[in-house]
Amino acid sequence: MKTLIFLLLLSQSSAFGAERPEDFAYGMAIRADAQDALYEIEIPAAVYRGVTRADLGDVRVFNGQGEVVPHSLRPRAAASSEADR
Repeated sequence: MKTLIFLLLLSQSSAFGAERPEDFAYGMAIRADAQDALYEIEIPAAVYRGVTRADLGDVRVFNGQGEVVPHSLRPRAAASSEADR
């Protein structure tokens, strides 16, 4: 019975639970000229203060129509200093 309930909840979430910008507590606009296929942006510190998951799994990117845009979050490589060596 637990398996059946899980499958029902999963199917309902995928059918009716499309994420929307309104589902998130915080948001910020990203301006792009739409000339290129890929963009790289620096995430402001305020975004990191508002996340609830350490892996940034609660961060989404939406287009102007409110649709989720495929995205990848890659941490910046830490700058090495003389003290690190």
